Amino acid sequence: MRAEQEEIDPFSAERQRQVVSLIRTQFLKRFESSREAFDQSCQTLMLKLLAFATKNSRSKSEKSRIASHHRKSGDGGECERTATRPAESLGSVAVAGSGRGVAAGAT
Repeated sequence: MRAEQEEIDPFSAERQRQVVSLIRTQFLKRFESSREAFDQSCQTLMLKLLAFATKNSRSKSEKSRIASHHRKSGDGGECERTATRPAESLGSVAVAGSGRGVAAGAT
Protein backbone atom coordinates (compact mmCIF):
# COMPACT_ATOMS: atom_id res chain seq x y z
CA MET A 1 0.00 0.00 0.00
CA ARG A 2 2.75 2.42 0.90
CA ALA A 3 4.53 1.74 -2.41
CA GLU A 4 1.32 2.63 -4.28
CA GLN A 5 1.09 5.94 -2.44
CA GLU A 6 4.64 6.85 -3.42
CA GLU A 7 3.84 6.24 -7.12
CA ILE A 8 1.07 8.86 -7.18
CA ASP A 9 2.35 12.14 -8.52
CA PRO A 10 1.60 15.30 -6.51
CA PHE A 11 -0.82 16.68 -9.10
CA SER A 12 -2.96 13.53 -8.99
CA ALA A 13 -2.86 13.43 -5.20
CA GLU A 14 -4.03 17.05 -4.95
CA ARG A 15 -6.76 16.42 -7.50
CA GLN A 16 -7.98 13.42 -5.50
CA ARG A 17 -8.08 15.54 -2.33
CA GLN A 18 -10.14 18.18 -4.16
CA VAL A 19 -12.59 15.56 -5.43
CA VAL A 20 -13.01 14.15 -1.92
CA SER A 21 -13.60 17.67 -0.61
CA LEU A 22 -16.29 18.28 -3.24
CA ILE A 23 -18.01 15.01 -2.39
CA ARG A 24 -17.96 15.84 1.33
CA THR A 25 -19.44 19.28 0.66
CA GLN A 26 -22.12 17.80 -1.58
CA PHE A 27 -23.09 15.22 1.03
CA LEU A 28 -23.17 17.83 3.79
CA LYS A 29 -25.52 20.01 1.74
CA ARG A 30 -27.75 17.03 0.95
CA PHE A 31 -27.81 16.07 4.64
CA GLU A 32 -28.77 19.63 5.61
CA SER A 33 -31.50 19.57 2.96
CA SER A 34 -33.24 16.43 4.20
CA ARG A 35 -32.62 12.91 5.39
CA GLU A 36 -34.25 11.54 2.23
CA ALA A 37 -31.99 13.62 -0.02
CA PHE A 38 -28.93 12.38 1.87
CA ASP A 39 -30.13 8.76 1.69
CA GLN A 40 -30.74 9.09 -2.04
CA SER A 41 -27.25 10.54 -2.56
CA CYS A 42 -25.69 7.69 -0.58
CA GLN A 43 -27.61 5.08 -2.56
CA THR A 44 -26.66 6.68 -5.88
CA LEU A 45 -22.98 6.90 -4.92
CA MET A 46 -23.01 3.27 -3.80
CA LEU A 47 -24.49 2.21 -7.14
CA LYS A 48 -21.86 4.17 -9.03
CA LEU A 49 -19.04 2.71 -6.91
CA LEU A 50 -20.34 -0.83 -7.44
CA ALA A 51 -20.65 -0.19 -11.18
CA PHE A 52 -17.07 1.09 -11.26
CA ALA A 53 -15.80 -1.88 -9.28
CA THR A 54 -17.72 -4.29 -11.51
CA LYS A 55 -16.40 -2.76 -14.71
CA ASN A 56 -12.80 -2.41 -13.52
CA SER A 57 -12.31 -5.74 -11.71
CA ARG A 58 -9.28 -7.42 -13.20
CA SER A 59 -8.04 -10.20 -10.95
CA LYS A 60 -9.92 -13.40 -10.36
CA SER A 61 -10.32 -12.56 -6.65
CA GLU A 62 -11.79 -9.12 -7.43
CA LYS A 63 -14.28 -10.61 -9.88
CA SER A 64 -15.18 -13.29 -7.35
CA ARG A 65 -15.85 -10.68 -4.63
CA ILE A 66 -18.08 -8.66 -6.97
CA ALA A 67 -19.98 -11.80 -8.03
CA SER A 68 -20.40 -12.72 -4.36
CA HIS A 69 -21.83 -9.26 -3.66
CA HIS A 70 -24.31 -9.60 -6.52
CA ARG A 71 -25.44 -12.99 -5.22
CA LYS A 72 -25.85 -11.74 -1.64
CA SER A 73 -27.62 -8.50 -2.57
CA GLY A 74 -29.95 -10.10 -5.09
CA ASP A 75 -29.41 -7.23 -7.54
CA GLY A 76 -28.96 -9.62 -10.43
CA GLY A 77 -25.81 -7.87 -11.63
CA GLU A 78 -27.58 -4.53 -12.12
CA CYS A 79 -24.30 -2.75 -11.39
CA GLU A 80 -22.61 -4.61 -14.23
CA ARG A 81 -25.28 -3.50 -16.70
CA THR A 82 -25.22 0.12 -15.57
CA ALA A 83 -21.41 0.27 -15.64
CA THR A 84 -21.44 0.15 -19.44
CA ARG A 85 -23.95 3.02 -19.84
CA PRO A 86 -23.16 6.71 -19.44
CA ALA A 87 -24.50 8.27 -16.23
CA GLU A 88 -26.93 10.48 -18.14
CA SER A 89 -28.71 7.45 -19.60
CA LEU A 90 -29.11 5.52 -16.34
CA GLY A 91 -32.52 7.02 -15.60
CA SER A 92 -34.09 5.20 -12.66
CA VAL A 93 -32.16 2.13 -11.61
CA ALA A 94 -32.69 -0.31 -8.79
CA VAL A 95 -30.25 0.02 -5.94
CA ALA A 96 -28.87 -3.26 -4.70
CA GLY A 97 -30.86 -4.55 -1.77
CA SER A 98 -32.99 -1.42 -1.39
CA GLY A 99 -36.16 -2.55 -3.15
CA ARG A 100 -36.56 0.88 -4.71
CA GLY A 101 -35.27 2.90 -7.62
CA VAL A 102 -32.94 5.85 -7.49
CA ALA A 103 -32.88 8.51 -10.15
CA ALA A 104 -29.42 8.90 -11.62
CA GLY A 105 -27.83 12.28 -11.20
CA ALA A 106 -29.81 12.94 -8.05
CA THR A 107 -26.69 13.65 -6.05
